[in-house]
Amino acid sequence: MSKEKGSSKGTSEKKKQCIKEVKVTNQFKKMMSEALEATRKVLDQRQNDLSEKGWSNEKQEEFYQIFGVKDSAVITIDSEEEKKKAKAADPINPMDPYIEKRNITAYIFMQESVDRLINICDRISVESDTENNDSILHGNFLNTTNLNKGSASVPANQTLGLNIDRYNKILRINIYQNFIGKPLMGFESQTSTLCHELSHFYRSGDNGIFGGMGTIDMSKKGRERLYYEYANELIDTSSQYVFKNSYNIEKYFELVL
Repeated sequence: MSKEKGSSKGTSEKKKQCIKEVKVTNQFKKMMSEALEATRKVLDQRQNDLSEKGWSNEKQEEFYQIFGVKDSAVITIDSEEEKKKAKAADPINPMDPYIEKRNITAYIFMQESVDRLINICDRISVESDTENNDSILHGNFLNTTNLNKGSASVPANQTLGLNIDRYNKILRINIYQNFIGKPLMGFESQTSTLCHELSHFYRSGDNGIFGGMGTIDMSKKGRERLYYEYANELIDTSSQYVFKNSYNIEKYFELVL
């Protein structure tokens, strides 16, 4: 895959650009198909790592190095922020994505989280179910690679009150220019970026068994660009906020298979 940053969005010019438009659109579909397939492989690997059989001393130590918290550490899942955002999105009829507070071990939390991300991954695609003339929308992915706005983004509240069987119809993931130059797997990769974005979706359903992880992009107050630096600080201070920060969660999926 080319390391050059450029737009893979089809042009709107007529006749002369018709061949180029088809080629560029196919490039986007190919890139996203490969990225989605690789994401599922990484999620499958983490599901296996977190299984009773796969949870070796080596995997436990890796977990600690990534999060700065032992797998047996008890963390509190609190959806207050998610509920506030849900209310802001729909003040008249807000949906609580995850009402109950839970004390849970970091290990069980990540087990459940990976299962939820796999549920999402299984239900999204690069191909639309129906034919449309939208040159930007490809399945669940929006080709906005002409925009230099980072790598990707999602509206976190898309899973609110949504049956998982409708994910393929509703969920949208914006893909921006920086995504193109990233490696498929590993550090700051396309795969870890997609896991980062999927983790933003709110938890939903009874006891939050569906949806994502309800993560947010955390940084030092007033210093919004220092996301990675703040993620490292959370690890160093053994803060349970590592499980709320999408940049810390992303680290767990920086695998090369």
